[in-house]
Amino acid sequence: MAETQSLIDWALRHVSIEFKQAVRPDALADLPGVTVLSWSDTTRVTLQVEGDMEGLINALSGLPLCDLETSKPSLEEVFMRYYES
Repeated sequence: MAETQSLIDWALRHVSIEFKQAVRPDALADLPGVTVLSWSDTTRVTLQVEGDMEGLINALSGLPLCDLETSKPSLEEVFMRYYES
């Protein structure tokens, strides 16, 4: 059980962000461990974050945030990611 929990904690997070105003799509593209999954327009982005979220949080501190939502992947996604690496 503890091993399963550590896999979940290590796993990816999905982060959906809405900005108050337009943000350049490349503003978050070069952050370590962060992959841009989609930009709905220049005010909404969905990211995949692997590991520590500190870099993302620091980058977001200077941007006009409206909403931020994080979710952890399913156990199946965790195992698939684990066996890919």
